Amino acid sequence: MIEQEEYPSVCAARIRELRKARKLNQREFGAQIGVSINAVSDWESKGVVPKPQYLDAMSRLFNVSVDYILGTTTIPERAGGASEVVPRLQTAKAVDKLVQRLANRNPDIMLLFAHDFSDAELEVLASAFNAVIAMREAIKQARSTVPIADDLPLGLADGQDKIS
Repeated sequence: MIEQEEYPSVCAARIRELRKARKLNQREFGAQIGVSINAVSDWESKGVVPKPQYLDAMSRLFNVSVDYILGTTTIPERAGGASEVVPRLQTAKAVDKLVQRLANRNPDIMLLFAHDFSDAELEVLASAFNAVIAMREAIKQARSTVPIADDLPLGLADGQDKIS
């Protein structure tokens, strides 16, 4: 498993490896995906992670998954279909934020991510997330059927149409 702090260097190596396999120099590669040679150089030598739109363009050009380019998997195959780069990155950010918030409550939570989760642990996590989904649905239902006074602007309660 690739450690999170290694992702930028793995990403840089993968971009360089894929570009060279296509026998493209940095200028040609940049032109094909719409960036300057400086951007390509930064990705390959400084470990700067490309923006989602460029990851998507690379994924299509090299016919590999974005996850492979980012170094989050060793499996290069693309899933096919429309790009899911932005939702995938947004999900990763949301998960990182969630883990940080949980770790603020209990620092030992960070230690859980030092190893892969077992199937039994994944079942427990899935059950917990399903409970959160059910709770959010119940809250959403309750809000749609019963107006909550706090949701009304000032002065609009009890049929009033102006602020008193």
